[in-house]
Amino acid sequence: MLGADRTTLWLVDRDNRRLWSKIFNKRVFSTSDSQLEVSMDTGLVGWVARTGRPVNVANAYDDPRFNSQVDATTTFRTTSVLAHPVMMDGRVVAVVQALNKQGGAFDANDEKLLAMLAGHVSVFMSVVCKDMPQGCS
Repeated sequence: MLGADRTTLWLVDRDNRRLWSKIFNKRVFSTSDSQLEVSMDTGLVGWVARTGRPVNVANAYDDPRFNSQVDATTTFRTTSVLAHPVMMDGRVVAVVQALNKQGGAFDANDEKLLAMLAGHVSVFMSVVCKDMPQGCS
């Protein structure tokens, strides 16, 4: 759909100011851990979680907000980043992130598609979370 090498759903842990994601294809990563965690206070995905605004960066390593720690952990090399907040009840509950557009940078059409995907994720999460005793953060 987006022509991205990787797409990640980062869930917000508001109590601990962290974002986390499960790894489903361990062959892609060198880490033995099946979960990645980053601080909400760092990186492009943290910036999206904090501000509730999407981001489209053609060269991640040229952006001072980029956190290369995940690349170091996974041995994946990020070039371009497109990330969009997933909102529920006016709050960011997750961030959907696409990495490395094949054949160039993400464009305005990709931004629209990722925004639509984030909306669908929000609907799905609202259905799942209503049945959970603790809800969603």
